[in-house]
Amino acid sequence: MVLVATAAALTVKKSSNQNNNSNSSETDDSSDAAIHAAFGLILTITAVCLAVTANKRGTGWKNPVLMGVVAFLFSDIYLIQAGVRAAMGQWHLPH
Repeated sequence: MVLVATAAALTVKKSSNQNNNSNSSETDDSSDAAIHAAFGLILTITAVCLAVTANKRGTGWKNPVLMGVVAFLFSDIYLIQAGVRAAMGQWHLPH
């Protein structure tokens, strides 16, 4: 989800930069987009690693690969629910 939003933001910024033809805003937009993309990538990788680690011994629909795909597609939601479960004391990583 984060990666899709980043790609959409980059596409919109490129099209708006072509219309404006200003050099200073172009460098500002590209650096902001790069920071946003890097942060989104870090969040996505963290969510996937957490999902695979937390579901190592899972079977059926709690398969580690399936949970990794879900975490990749919905990294923001997955990290929020993991944080809520950790705060409530219901999140336990396998040893």
